[in-house]
Amino acid sequence: MHHNNLNVLICGGGVSAHVAAFWLAEAGATVTIVEKEPGPPKHGGQCADIRGPAIMVMEGMGIEEPIKACRTKEVGLQKIGTDGSVLATFDASHDEKAQGFTSEYEVRRSDLARILQDTIQDDVKLVYDEWIKDIDEDTSVEEDKRQVKVSFANGLPDASYDLVIGADGMASHTRSLVTGRPKRDDTRGLGGYCAYFSMPRGPTDSMDHSRFYNADHGRSILLRPISESEMSVCIALTGHHDPRLQDAADNGPVQRQKALMEEYFELSDAGWESHRILEAMKLSEDFSFQEIAQVHMRTSWSWDKIVFVGDAAYAPSPVTGMATSAAIYGAYVLAGEIGNHPGDIPAALHSYENIMRPYVEDIQQLPYGAVAMANPQTSWGVHVLNAVAATVSTLRLQRLGGYMPHLTKGEDKIPPAYNWAPAHAELTTLNGILSTFKDQVAHRPGAQVGSGGPAAVKPKLEQPAQTSEGKDFAPQPSTPAAQTSPQPSSSQTPRSPAPQPSPRCAEQATSPVQNSAPAPAQALAPPAAADKA
Repeated sequence: MHHNNLNVLICGGGVSAHVAAFWLAEAGATVTIVEKEPGPPKHGGQCADIRGPAIMVMEGMGIEEPIKACRTKEVGLQKIGTDGSVLATFDASHDEKAQGFTSEYEVRRSDLARILQDTIQDDVKLVYDEWIKDIDEDTSVEEDKRQVKVSFANGLPDASYDLVIGADGMASHTRSLVTGRPKRDDTRGLGGYCAYFSMPRGPTDSMDHSRFYNADHGRSILLRPISESEMSVCIALTGHHDPRLQDAADNGPVQRQKALMEEYFELSDAGWESHRILEAMKLSEDFSFQEIAQVHMRTSWSWDKIVFVGDAAYAPSPVTGMATSAAIYGAYVLAGEIGNHPGDIPAALHSYENIMRPYVEDIQQLPYGAVAMANPQTSWGVHVLNAVAATVSTLRLQRLGGYMPHLTKGEDKIPPAYNWAPAHAELTTLNGILSTFKDQVAHRPGAQVGSGGPAAVKPKLEQPAQTSEGKDFAPQPSTPAAQTSPQPSSSQTPRSPAPQPSPRCAEQATSPVQNSAPAPAQALAPPAAADKA
């Protein structure tokens, strides 16, 4: 495959941004990522689960081994009583296709972000402390040659792009700028707020099980082991219609967010180890706070040559356990469909949405009242929830009809098979991976073998690739999953293999790469604080 001149801007430095950048660069695009944070985003103590089709995409990217090396030691979930006693235990399923609360690929989110950055750093320009100030279509040229004009807020020169991808999270600034709607217009709250941070491991903390505790007034605490010395913490609050919480989630600052969570957890003693955890929260430097919500865009996910992916387009909420997987899978499909429609980006974006919407709508469906049921308001409700958890654990009822049904949605989904240029040796095996998985699930009840692929939903478009000005962006047409990717022709000179991402994890990590792509220094270095717009 030729290296082409498709110029792509990705807004946001999260999982979907990095995965889309990887696959677009594989097909020859020039990719720039801008991230508003001054450095790699802090993810608190948050963990990421990789499930279903995202596992195969991860394998195709050649990052399975680094991720395995960074997996947490968690082997299951324990339900805890006020005195710290274990009321119920839910062990990991050890089955990639029927995972429970603990994923077979459970990794600290900051480790996943670093692995992804290591994978793209030689091929993608990454600019921190920068974001879009204005965006518009260039109408001075013929429609099929129009680009998206972008001006930046913090010193990066104005530029035009063939495609702009919004991947800047649930509260997407880019989405609001493009749609002209407030950020919250596309979100659907589920009735709660949660905070993530990490804390030192204490003498009572489990080395291998996460621990979940409920208190009355809709309060809960989740502690997860993420390393030999650290714990991940998620404290959640539901059922409180306090406008201060929404304002804090939208506008911060961090100290106000911490103060509100402390107020609610101390107003009526939450019990268990809440005092120790709140003290750790006050000292945490990686604290993050968000509404428990989903994104349901009121319009299409794309406008001509602007598109959204991951949480910016379809956040499923932390409750589903599918946000990371949906981001990975969606970014892969987006890049594949762009390559599969040479010369017609709007058609590619339409096809991407057609493929992804059924999957997204499925994983966004939650049992009625799921958030409220998991966070009772009364002591009696907590008692009932604990009793139900103990019964399910004792009788192992969770294995009936799937380990945990809302966590196994989409597990049998098979990603479309695109013929990527085999610039890395591992990419030549991706269709083989898909074929093997297809054979494994072919006889499983409810398996979606062959569904959702490009052939089933892609518009029948005959538009040829543009070649006169070097604008063609054309991986080979998608093939059935059983077919393997072709070897490059003599005219296709693949890049030299990229170095395998380092398996170093949180405790061994060195300082992060700040601006990791070969680009002019003036474009990468943010201006001094006094010069900020």
